[in-house]
Amino acid sequence: MTLATIIAVFVLCLGLLLLMLLNSKKHLKKTQDRIHRIKSLEQALADPEVVAIVQKLIRDPWIRDPKTAFQKRKNARHALLRAQLKERVPDEATRKMIYTFIWSKKRFY
Repeated sequence: MTLATIIAVFVLCLGLLLLMLLNSKKHLKKTQDRIHRIKSLEQALADPEVVAIVQKLIRDPWIRDPKTAFQKRKNARHALLRAQLKERVPDEATRKMIYTFIWSKKRFY
């Protein structure tokens, strides 16, 4: 092997190493962001009133097209619970995670 091929292989390996380093930095930042979101969710769910609101939201789902007064009252209660949750959990990203969980657990009428 000539000196030029050795240098070319070395430069190629060094370039690949730099690319791997940059890629790992991006993954580290994404992982830290996920950990931060999970911590904020854990803090929100540490409040027993937030847990009670979430349980009520799952138990009494939103009715898409309310026809009776009873269904309209249920939707009004649901809207009130969402407002209470918004007051208790001011972080929009955390509320979005909670709403996603509620949506996955409830049944629609």
